[in-house]
Amino acid sequence: MILMLKLALFLLVPALLQDKPGKAAAVEQDPIGIKGMKISLKRAVLMAMDNNLDIEVARFQPLIDGENIRINESPFDYSFYGQASTQDSTARQFTDFLGIFPSVEVDSNGNTLVMGARKTIPYGAQFDLSYSLSDSTSKYPGISDIDRWNQSLGLNVLVPLLKGAGREYNETSLVIAWNTRESSRFTFEKSLTESLFAVHQAYWALVFAIEDRRVKERSLTVAEKLRDETARKLEHGVVIKLDLTQAEAGVAIREEDILTAQATVLNTMDHLKRLVDPSLLRGDELIWPSDTPKEAEKSLDEKKAVQEAFLLALKHRPDYLQMDLQIDSQSVSMNKADRDLLPTLNVTGSASLQGFGSGFSDSRSDLFDTGTRVFGMTLDFEYILGQSSARGTYNAAQLARRQLRVSRRNLEDLILVEVREAVRSILTNEKRIEATKKARVLAEEQFQAELNRKKRQVSTTFRVLDVQEDLAKAQANEMKARIDYQVSMVNLKRVTGTLLAGMNVKLRETLAPRTNERGR
Repeated sequence: MILMLKLALFLLVPALLQDKPGKAAAVEQDPIGIKGMKISLKRAVLMAMDNNLDIEVARFQPLIDGENIRINESPFDYSFYGQASTQDSTARQFTDFLGIFPSVEVDSNGNTLVMGARKTIPYGAQFDLSYSLSDSTSKYPGISDIDRWNQSLGLNVLVPLLKGAGREYNETSLVIAWNTRESSRFTFEKSLTESLFAVHQAYWALVFAIEDRRVKERSLTVAEKLRDETARKLEHGVVIKLDLTQAEAGVAIREEDILTAQATVLNTMDHLKRLVDPSLLRGDELIWPSDTPKEAEKSLDEKKAVQEAFLLALKHRPDYLQMDLQIDSQSVSMNKADRDLLPTLNVTGSASLQGFGSGFSDSRSDLFDTGTRVFGMTLDFEYILGQSSARGTYNAAQLARRQLRVSRRNLEDLILVEVREAVRSILTNEKRIEATKKARVLAEEQFQAELNRKKRQVSTTFRVLDVQEDLAKAQANEMKARIDYQVSMVNLKRVTGTLLAGMNVKLRETLAPRTNERGR
């Protein structure tokens, strides 16, 4: 009878954990007796990507750093400017008109309008195209008002020849901003990977907690049956009171184990809820995993697996790729600091047209027909003796780049260690599955043999309970080995940076924030 009960419970476990085809979630009666939602591991991952707040926080940084690119593009934007002014004045002017008018008061008023556009190109050259219009009226006593109009159109071009010259120099901040944005994307990828790995761990931890509780429930069922049989035998004088006491103690111990296991299930469930959807914590609905541990795959060749995984990690690990970006940014900064050691040598060219007349039309005609044409060129030179600031900046940038290169080599060693540990963990768990399975089969045989001995009155209740406890531990150990194997397989993908690709997670699609500023 006990063997039949064990067989029924053993067959019932996969049925309870089996998810219905074509459905991501279903409602069923859980072992505690409260309705809950069944979710597959894939469904848990999708829920986490939509609802996990750690992932949500990490999503914003690449977007923030993307706006910094726009900020660093601003020095190359067009700048339009304009200025309008007016002025009235009264001034005494001295004349020598036959000695009759040694001085006269002259009233003047004028208006000026200046407008233009400036532009700096990535190579360092600065362009300034300007247009100005001014008119003035002077009033002399006894003389008609004198109107003067002046229009000018000019272009100034400043070209740095040494310090400040070149696209690489002037786009340093922009390149660093791009690298920072890409680096933050790698940071998000790493954060997303760690969060989804935590979902895997929590999911399988819940699977184990539920199975461990079921093992303890089966153990309690056996202990209760043994207690009832012992009580009946005591009534007929077949056993002594001590046997019944031992049986009742066995039941009490297993009831306590179930209470502890039940609390572990609920605590583990809360942890999974927080990872997949924190809003579930505010309700009473329970979630139950529908996936079961898979059988171990073909055994790995440790040396080959380590080599392949290490190469994959150097190609896909976000923190390693991030280090390359940091080195590139530091190299760009060092090159700019190197150019800052050069003297300043700028050439400025200017060309302008000027037109004069007694009215707007006259001055405009003069501007393009017979107006004044002015051309000029200026050469500016400056050299700072000592170059303390520029030299210090260059040396610091050079040392920082060397530091990053050493850090990258150190990271390569760390990755190799993590890869080896991940591969060894898989191989160890493969062997654990075989060993725990064998131990469980032997424990079942020993338990059945002890039951037969008990029926023949050559064993004690205490001994049966002790062997049955060993069987429960063997069953739990086998399940733990299978679950650890699942986690170790996922961990290998984590340390090689291929976890997201293996789950078909599109990083660009995942970057968009899921919540508004007010939250859920």
